[in-house]
Amino acid sequence: MDDVLAAARDWRRRGIPFGLATVASSAAGGLTAPGDLLAVDPSGDVRGGIPAGCVESAVLDAARRNGGTGRARHGLHGPIHRAPDRARRPAGSLR
Repeated sequence: MDDVLAAARDWRRRGIPFGLATVASSAAGGLTAPGDLLAVDPSGDVRGGIPAGCVESAVLDAARRNGGTGRARHGLHGPIHRAPDRARRPAGSLR
């Protein structure tokens, strides 16, 4: 975690926009935990990670898209299945 925050501080000091993702809650079966961090700059330099398999690429894409906007964005990432009532519900998700 310290290396992620150090990189974010350095990028901010140098005026480089970046995206920072933080896991707020997890139902991903223990693969990741609240507080896990991922940071990415526009060149694709990634620090940290969200160790939740294929979800990490979705989180990385969202952090890259939101990087430099100065605004927080809440996302729900994970596999989706169809319940009998046809509603879409998360199964093993990250917030």
